[in-house]
Amino acid sequence: MAELLPVVLAAATVNNLVLGRLLGLGTLFDPPAGGKLLAETAATTLALVLALAAGHLLGAYVLEPLGLPSLRILAVLAVSAGAVQLADALFRRRPGSVATHLLVAGAALLAPTTTGSLPGAIATGLGAGAGYGLVLTLFASVLPRLARGPVPAPLRGPALVFLTAGLLSLALLGFAGVGA
Repeated sequence: MAELLPVVLAAATVNNLVLGRLLGLGTLFDPPAGGKLLAETAATTLALVLALAAGHLLGAYVLEPLGLPSLRILAVLAVSAGAVQLADALFRRRPGSVATHLLVAGAALLAPTTTGSLPGAIATGLGAGAGYGLVLTLFASVLPRLARGPVPAPLRGPALVFLTAGLLSLALLGFAGVGA
């Protein structure tokens, strides 16, 4: 169990899907606030855990034994879409945005390169969800302050979001050497 803690922390910080892999950037333009932020984070974390666990099980116990690894992409996309729909239904929220679907599908496609076991896939999903919540929380608190500040006209709007995302990405990548 102790070997999974670094996996969770790495997925939340250094290997952050939003800032490190640029998946789900669409949610940064209008981050939810308050209770909606918590619901969005919980639903996305659940979808990530379900998609990564199901993708691992499907790949290891169905596709590989049958000699069909070429169908992995299609299977993972179907599993991730189902996981997002299930999480949305459980949390009784509007259907997931395209950014959420891309985030979960990208995580499920990248997971076999970073995890080798079912507990590793679940830990990666939990860490990725925590990292997603961290980024949403940071953006929900920083963007209103930046909008009120003296920002030059060419940097307002999407440019400011991308610039902020780049700076936060550099800050999280500073953790890459910790523990090495």
